[in-house]
Parts: sequence; C-alpha cells; structure tokens
Amino acid sequence: MSRLSKLVLILVVAMVLGMTVFAQDDGKKEEAKKHFELGKAYYKQSEYNKAIEEFQKAYALYAHSVILYNIAQAYEKEGNIPMALRFFREYLRASPNAEDKNIILISIQNLEKKLQEKGIQQVGIYSTPPEAEVAINGKVIGKTPFAVELKPGKYTLSLTKKGFIPIDKEFVVTPDKSLELDFSLNEMNVEVPKPVQEAKKKPEPVPEPKKEEAKPVKTAEPSPAAVSKSDKSGTRLWTYIIGGTGVVLTGTGVVFGIMANSAESDLKSSKNVTRSQDEVQNLADNAQNYAMLANVFYGAGAACLVSATVLFFIEGKGDKKESAQNFGIMPYKEGVFFSYGGSF
Repeated sequence: MSRLSKLVLILVVAMVLGMTVFAQDDGKKEEAKKHFELGKAYYKQSEYNKAIEEFQKAYALYAHSVILYNIAQAYEKEGNIPMALRFFREYLRASPNAEDKNIILISIQNLEKKLQEKGIQQVGIYSTPPEAEVAINGKVIGKTPFAVELKPGKYTLSLTKKGFIPIDKEFVVTPDKSLELDFSLNEMNVEVPKPVQEAKKKPEPVPEPKKEEAKPVKTAEPSPAAVSKSDKSGTRLWTYIIGGTGVVLTGTGVVFGIMANSAESDLKSSKNVTRSQDEVQNLADNAQNYAMLANVFYGAGAACLVSATVLFFIEGKGDKKESAQNFGIMPYKEGVFFSYGGSF
C-alpha cells in the first residue's frame, strides 16, 4: 500500500470513529432522557426516593446541570437537608452563570439556617484532579469530591493522592454559613535514575582492507524507456480534494458554532421567565448539541487540512523524482549524445 493510500485510509477511519462516538453519545442521551422523564413522574407522585434514583441514572449517562437541580429539589422535598444543599451547590458549580442563580442562593441560605438550628454546618471539599483522600483531624473520611457536616470550630484538613504533593490546611467552620474548599494538587517531581555507565573497552584493531586492482567499468547502453519518458506533470489531485473537504467541514463547523451561540443567547434571555422547565431543557439541549456538532466538524476539517498539507509535499516529491529520471546518454557515431526531458 502506498503512502498516499495509507494517509487516506487513516483519515477515513478517524472520521468513521468520530461519527461512531457521536452516535453512541446520542444513544446515551436518549436513554438518559427516559430516566429523567421517569424521575419527573415519580416526583409528581411524591415518591422522592425513586425520583432521585432515576435522576441519578440520567446524570450518569448525560451529565447536564439541570438534572443536578432536580436532584436537589427532590432531596429538599424528602427532608434531606445536607444532600439538598450539596446538590444545589453542585448545580451552581456546573452552571456558575445560571439565570436562576439568585433563587438558588436564597434556597442555599434557607438550608444553611436549618443546619444552623441543628448546631452543624456543611463543608464541601473538592480537588483537581479528583479522588484525593480526605482526612479531617487525622481521620480519613472519604475521597474528593466530598461533603461533610461539622460543628462550628477549627479543623485540620489533609489531602493525599499517589504521585501528588500532599496538602495540609487548617479551616474554620462558622455556625451560619456552609463552606467550600477547592484545591489544585501538584505532581511530584520524580527523578529517573541514571543508567550505570559500562567501562570503556579498548577498540580492537581493524585489519586493513586488501587492495584490489581497479577494473574497467563497462557502460551499459540505456534502454529507450530510460532515455525518454512521457512528460507527466503532477496535478496534486488528492491534495485539492482533501483540502476542499477540510474547508467545507470547517465551514459547517462555523455554522453550527453560530447556531450554538444563538441558542445559548436565547437560553440566557429574559424570555426564560415565561418558559416551562421542559422548554428550558430543550433550549439547553439544542445549545449543547450544536456545540458538539461544531467541535466534530472542526476536528474533521482540521484533520483534512493537515492531511492536505502533507499530501502537497508528498505529491510534489513525486514530480521531482520523475523530472530527474528524464536525463539520458545515447551513443553516437562521432561521440556521445546527451538528452534531457525534464519539464519546467
């Protein structure tokens, strides 16, 4: 298989894999929607435990911030104040510029007051990367992201993760307000041991090559095909085809990007006050779908343009090689005749 064929095959496989992943994501989204609708049905029937279970299944398949909001509401209706507070905060972390942010903050304040009446307050602990072991006052209690309810006072926090520098920090829990602690873990600098150098060996003497008598070189007469070849100019056909495809794919990505921005602007407009939860959900889904399509076409377009750039030089080399082979030598009665068939 030629180098050109391999490049084209790799490009086609990459595009097929990309479309397969997109189809799988679309299937997960449909399944998540079924769980979400079932959760809403349980919520209307005041079966909050079942509603929470279905909402969490939907979020595992399709991590959308609106699902976190519904989980928080279900926990609040159930009377689980700590979990409701946790998921309201998770919703704001996932959507920091949400239109209903002020309403959510009021709900958080009300939940904090209820915890204050019980003499405790919530502490949320996050890390980048996640899955860091959390210890408070020397006792391991879980892994990030983690939420715990503590009495007001001073505490010592320790975060540990293999391959990262541990973090130790003191924090204070106040009686009237929950607390969020967010940390970035730094990787440890692991020194790679240097290989042991072997003792240098003395070079063995190299025997002198035997001198051979020079033999006269016979000059073979060139074949007619070697002396004269048809003049074929490189057209770079695949370069233009794949390059044009890259331009079209990139342009399509721009169109979907504009559609995603338009849907997002519509989602953030004042019209959301009069819209139902389902309409807001549909707008959010459209914005995310358009953004996903834009990224897919941008990636495919970039792959085509990179492939076209590589093909430009590969096909150009083929032209140079062919021009170099159009030079020949022909015996003549009174000497030697030189011929050159290169194209300019």
